[in-house]
Amino acid sequence: MKYNIQKIIAYIFAVLIFVFIVKIAWGQWNEISNIDFSFNLFYLLLAFVFGFLNLCALAFVWYLLLKRIDSSVKLTQIRVLDIFIKSWLGRYMPGKVWLYLGKIYLGDKVGVNKKTLSFSVFFEGILSVIGHLIMALIFSLILFKNIFPFQYFLFSTVIIIIFILLILNKNILYFFVELFSKIKKININKKDFFDTKEIIVFSLAYALQSFLVGVAVLFLYYAIFNFEQGIFILGSFVVANFIAKISFIFPAGIGAREGAWIVLLINYISLSIASLISVLSRIFLIIIDVLFYIFVLILKYYKAPKQLSAE
Repeated sequence: MKYNIQKIIAYIFAVLIFVFIVKIAWGQWNEISNIDFSFNLFYLLLAFVFGFLNLCALAFVWYLLLKRIDSSVKLTQIRVLDIFIKSWLGRYMPGKVWLYLGKIYLGDKVGVNKKTLSFSVFFEGILSVIGHLIMALIFSLILFKNIFPFQYFLFSTVIIIIFILLILNKNILYFFVELFSKIKKININKKDFFDTKEIIVFSLAYALQSFLVGVAVLFLYYAIFNFEQGIFILGSFVVANFIAKISFIFPAGIGAREGAWIVLLINYISLSIASLISVLSRIFLIIIDVLFYIFVLILKYYKAPKQLSAE
């Protein structure tokens, strides 16, 4: 009952925020209608390409995590994509737990050990947050470098570099994971923890992934608007996307990312354009998810049935 109430509240908040943003865009429609839109099909195609690359990167980085934990695991590329996209759609459920439980459930059905799967999604959750955080911190420096005096900017840069180096250290990261594990009553053994080099490699892989989805949205922006604030569109989206990633109550970060992105965007573009592009980006990424799911279905049932049955 308690979980159902939380789920209902999460959906209500997400819908209200999203409706509020749509209302802002609609209320500013006179200003929007006067904008010189410049639809560019090439940029739109690039947006879809990078959107697909983002999902492929997420799928195969998770599989590499799985292989690192148990090298005997062998899944075909299509199977990896199939498990990934089905669990990925679970992020639209409040709490994002189905994003991870989906991989455990579907992986177990094809014979992967549950403990291996559990460790893979555990490290996926931690390292993806670190990767998104690293990229968000880097872009934060770019976004706010002209707001504060140079000495504060320089000081912030040094602090951020030190912070990133600390969280990538195995012993320090394990300390915080162990502290959290005790609170949540989860038993994580240090011998099963990744070493510092692996933490760095996988965190940077997820940082690159957060950059890819940002580039996809940037090309969507360029496909519609003829403006030049590309670095600010990309950077503010990456920061807002990180905020959405750690906002666990919102399904797929709906509402959280849009709200945070608008707050960051209005420093560079008008409120009407910021509201419009935030809504369009959400619709665009949902379409990417659906098309990717259809793409995997086609591969699974028409292009490689023998490959799947051979596992």
